[in-house]
Amino acid sequence: ATGPASVISCGGGIVLREANRQTMAATGLRVYLQADPAALARRLRSSQNRPLLFGKSPEETLAAQLAQRAPGYEESEIRIEVARLKPDEVVGTIRQKLPAPWSR
Repeated sequence: ATGPASVISCGGGIVLREANRQTMAATGLRVYLQADPAALARRLRSSQNRPLLFGKSPEETLAAQLAQRAPGYEESEIRIEVARLKPDEVVGTIRQKLPAPWSR
């Protein structure tokens, strides 16, 4: 891929396909914003756009999804524990960890 530097936020399930992981590894730097199921459930509690969580225990569903996706997430070059960070702190931490040529 060519073009200006971009940040692309992917859906969490993207890591389930090997072809997707290969494309991401070949074309960019992967950042895993890591949080435990309880923290994720708190953040998503009021969301109406998460059909996989409706009518179920969100924490159990998220734990199962994390277990399934963990191998793909762990391939990320940068991992940041975000459960206790505010959005601006997450951005600052990402910027600190970016290697050249991505850091600007």
